[in-house]
Amino acid sequence: PEDRDGTNFSGLNYGVEYTQAHIEDEIDGSAAGFVRETETHSHGTLVAGAAAGNGASLSNKKYKGMAPKADLVIVKSGNGSFSDNYLKDALTYAQKIAGTTGKPVVVNMSLGTQNNAHDGTSTLDEAVDAFTSSGNGRVAVVAAGNDGNELMHVTGSVANSTTGDI
Repeated sequence: PEDRDGTNFSGLNYGVEYTQAHIEDEIDGSAAGFVRETETHSHGTLVAGAAAGNGASLSNKKYKGMAPKADLVIVKSGNGSFSDNYLKDALTYAQKIAGTTGKPVVVNMSLGTQNNAHDGTSTLDEAVDAFTSSGNGRVAVVAAGNDGNELMHVTGSVANSTTGDI
């Protein structure tokens, strides 16, 4: 994407940017071979559909996403594991796309991992904070985890009308 705009997108000098036409050409029944990679886990596809699906899979359009008229920018930053550097670059890319289009941006990061410190000090935590702290319509939605049954969490109870620390 760096050659899209050498100034605004400088530093993002790897990967490839596909247009909607590129993607539609791949899924129309006769692949053109332009798209270099396919999604193998499908979790991001599921989340994108829940967020912005138009319901077209059924004639009555019963199952629409929460924002069916939203534009999507899909950034693949890993295959089952995600380095902090790639994730930070993905945030930068989303920020730059939003800036060039003049639109707000919501980034979903459903990574399925318990890596990092969980106390706001990891480089990824700091990158998410920097992304959202400038305002300008930037929101990051980071999954709280799907490991509630794992013995890795601290638990406790705070009674009604009281305060406490866990």
